[in-house]
Amino acid sequence: MNIAAVLAVIDGGEGSRAVVQAAFDLVRRTDAYVEVIHVRPDPADSVPLVGEGMSGAMVDQVMSELRARAESNAAAAWQLFEEQCAARDLPPLQAEALTPTRGRAAFRSVEGREDDELARRSRLFDLTLIARPGGGETGGYAPGLEAVLFDGGRPVLVVPPEAPPRCGERVVVAWNGRREAARAATAALGLLASAAAVTVVSIEEHGRAGGGDADPAELTAWLGLHAIEARARRVPLAGSAGATLLAEAEEAGADLLVMGAYGHSRLRQFIVGGATRSVLAQSPVAVLMAH
Repeated sequence: MNIAAVLAVIDGGEGSRAVVQAAFDLVRRTDAYVEVIHVRPDPADSVPLVGEGMSGAMVDQVMSELRARAESNAAAAWQLFEEQCAARDLPPLQAEALTPTRGRAAFRSVEGREDDELARRSRLFDLTLIARPGGGETGGYAPGLEAVLFDGGRPVLVVPPEAPPRCGERVVVAWNGRREAARAATAALGLLASAAAVTVVSIEEHGRAGGGDADPAELTAWLGLHAIEARARRVPLAGSAGATLLAEAEEAGADLLVMGAYGHSRLRQFIVGGATRSVLAQSPVAVLMAH
């Protein structure tokens, strides 16, 4: 897929810098239009959570503190965007006053529910970049990431806190023959085309490839039709599927892992398959995912 439009999600906090750096790297490599978006929460949405048992004055104070925190985060997000633009000799533009143009960067600040805003905006972009969720080994609740994956219908590039200067030089593609894995591989074509090394990995469970008939050589043949040279590897399951994929990425010296995202989101909670969840929580490299 030709990457022409990139959405970078930042909140002004930890992880935002790596996301913006990765987004601007994509601008340089693909001449894409990048939009950096910051969603300011509406303090009124928090009233049902903080209002019970509190006096009117206490609610007003909490609302004021939430509003001040939101404004501080918005200012930090804009400052980060300005710094990255200055480092790359790009003008810091406001998205509201701009017609999207390839090779340009713009900033958009909106107020509302993060999941709703990101699901809506991500549908207008080829790829959305977002910081890796916290939560330790089991992963954390990440409404923005969940919204883009399950409601936005677009691929997501999950960026770790210490992202490499360039993402997509050495890539591992996880292949189990499923729809989500096929969508992820297709979404990654624009990056795979310029990669120095691509490895397609299928995990064998109890002597049988994950997904039943997943043959990595079949995907490498498809990539070859797109003029992308890749090698195929069948690997035994070592512990969990997530741990096996991360070990393969480390062995290949990869800076990008491409995989399908599995799960559902019926209760507005971040509920995904075991491999997806463990990779999200622990991956030291960027992960391109599609559902």
